[in-house]
Amino acid sequence: MALALGCTTALASPSIQQRSDVAVGPIYAYGTNITGLEVFVADSVAYVGNISLSTASSASHITFYLDATSLVATPSNSSLGNETLAIDTTSGAFKEVIFNASSTDTGYVSTGFHMYGTMIAWANSEGILASNWYAEETEYAGLWTLKWNTDNLVVDAGKQLVLKNLGPITL
Repeated sequence: MALALGCTTALASPSIQQRSDVAVGPIYAYGTNITGLEVFVADSVAYVGNISLSTASSASHITFYLDATSLVATPSNSSLGNETLAIDTTSGAFKEVIFNASSTDTGYVSTGFHMYGTMIAWANSEGILASNWYAEETEYAGLWTLKWNTDNLVVDAGKQLVLKNLGPITL
């Protein structure tokens, strides 16, 4: 099985099988000038970077686990409940990654996530793996909105990322 990073043309793997309730832990983003920054939740949107820069009414560090193929976040803030990560897979979409998508969040899916080594990937219904994560800078330096770029087209507004459950090494 092969995975083309940042691409939706990876080799098909129709026999992917996922165990239930696999601990993932915190997720970290890696890309140009983003070297292992933690993914966190703020007002049901996924962000990358310094949580103290968030102006959201509720922000929390999160740890993840895979429940079948859903990526479930458990916030460290006990007043928040578990939240399920969702991406918009509509053709042409370049939208923020959210939690607890509702029926009004057209195009969002919360299943199909897999661990590929230490990387977080998503597989479509044909088993094609993709890692189309992007970071779009907010008005605050050091804080990015996590996005999914369905068609993996070059965008001026974002930086391509790899998401891993492996934190940066500190020397």
